[in-house]
Amino acid sequence: MPQCSRLRALAAATLAALVIVTIQPPAPGAAETPTPIALPAGTAPAAIEAPTATPDPSLAAAPSASPAAVESPAAPAPAAPSAPKRARTASRADRVIAAAMAERGRPWVYGASGPRAFDCSGLVIYAFRRSGLLAEIGRGRYHSGSAMLRWARAHHLTRSMGHRGDVVVWGNGAHVGIYLGKGRAISTLTSGVRVHGLRVLNTRFTTFISTGLWTPVRAVGAGGAPVAPAHGPMLVGEGG
Repeated sequence: MPQCSRLRALAAATLAALVIVTIQPPAPGAAETPTPIALPAGTAPAAIEAPTATPDPSLAAAPSASPAAVESPAAPAPAAPSAPKRARTASRADRVIAAAMAERGRPWVYGASGPRAFDCSGLVIYAFRRSGLLAEIGRGRYHSGSAMLRWARAHHLTRSMGHRGDVVVWGNGAHVGIYLGKGRAISTLTSGVRVHGLRVLNTRFTTFISTGLWTPVRAVGAGGAPVAPAHGPMLVGEGG
């Protein structure tokens, strides 16, 4: 081959090798070295400003408020406690009175002590027995008003002022009943078991036999305070 042709072939091979090397990608992990920019002589490098970032409104910090300026939601006022209801506590006298009141309307029969008919002392003994308090009137051994009165006087139980549940005596024992308080009593009249005043019988009031059953009750306006028998003209009624 002539020398000129060999030179041309060598130059073409050399150029092809340079092109391959130039377009080959850099090896992984190899850092590119920036090519320095040549500045004209005597020119100072200008200060490069960092790009200004536009703030994102969604990332703005909430303003911190002074504790005095922040009004906390008002707590609901606690409900005022309702006044407790004062329940009436049943006394032993209430038990005796309830037993006697349950027999209102029963007929009077001489010497009867229930449960279908009563005389005056029979109603008293029956009511105390039903409430389990027969010991308070001599354990039921005294079956007439006069015998109850003698027993009470012997034990210093007679009183001029009565309490609920005491025994009321009229005519020195001719008639007896149970005191309800506030000047009223329940007893067996000839018309049957009735509630009536202390001074409506044709037999004079004598005394109260204290049974000790009355105790204060927790209720507004509770009855049971001592009541002195009123003095005055008696109305003619029915004897027992």
